[in-house]
Amino acid sequence: MNSFRNAVAVATDAMHVILGASGNTGSIVADFLLSKGRKVRVVGRDAARLQRFVRKGAEAFMADVSDAAALTKAFNGARAAYLMLPPITSREDQERESDAIAKAVTESGLRYAVHFSSYGAQVPEGTGPVTGLHSSEQS
Repeated sequence: MNSFRNAVAVATDAMHVILGASGNTGSIVADFLLSKGRKVRVVGRDAARLQRFVRKGAEAFMADVSDAAALTKAFNGARAAYLMLPPITSREDQERESDAIAKAVTESGLRYAVHFSSYGAQVPEGTGPVTGLHSSEQS
C-alpha cells in the first residue's frame, strides 16, 4: 500500500510540460492539468500569451520549438509532456522542429510524452502538411 501511495504522490507532484500552451489543444491540456492541481510548465514564444496560465499557477518557459537546447531545459525535471508541431510554415521548418523536439526528449530523459498528431501521419509521403507529422512520429 505504501508503494502505491508513494507512486501516486510522485505522479501528482510531477511537472508536466505543455508545448503550444497558448494554442487550441495545448491550452485545453494546460487548463485541465492546472484545474487538477498539477504542476505545469507552459512553453511558448510569447510571454504575454502565457500569463493566463501563470495566474493559475503554471510556470512559464520561453522557447522556440526549433531550439533543442531550450526545449531540453524546458523538459528537464519533468515527468511528462504534451508535444506538438506548430502550424506549418515550411517542410524544412517542420523537419527542424520535429528533430529539435525529438532531441530534447532524448537528452532531457523525459519519461512520458503525448504527441499530438493526425490521421494520415502513418503515410510517409503524398499527404501534404501531414507528411511532417509522419516524420515527427518516427523520431
